[in-house]
Amino acid sequence: MVFAVMGCSNAHILLSKYPGIADPTSIELIIGKEENKKTVLRKYGSEEEIESVSSPYIMQCAKFQHFWL
Repeated sequence: MVFAVMGCSNAHILLSKYPGIADPTSIELIIGKEENKKTVLRKYGSEEEIESVSSPYIMQCAKFQHFWL
C-alpha cells in the first residue's frame, strides 16, 4: 500500500480488519510523533507503543511525503 500525507507532524493511519471501523485488534501508525521526531506503532486506543523508531523531520508541512506499507 502506498499513500501520501502532508502535515508538520502526527499523521495517524489506522490499520483495521474492517474499512473505517476501529476495534480492539486495530493498529495505529503515527508518523512524525513528538514534534516530528519519531514514528510509532501502537494498539488503537492505547498510549503504549508496540514499536518506535527515530525519524526526525520525516514530515513536511507544505509537501506531500509518500510512504509504503
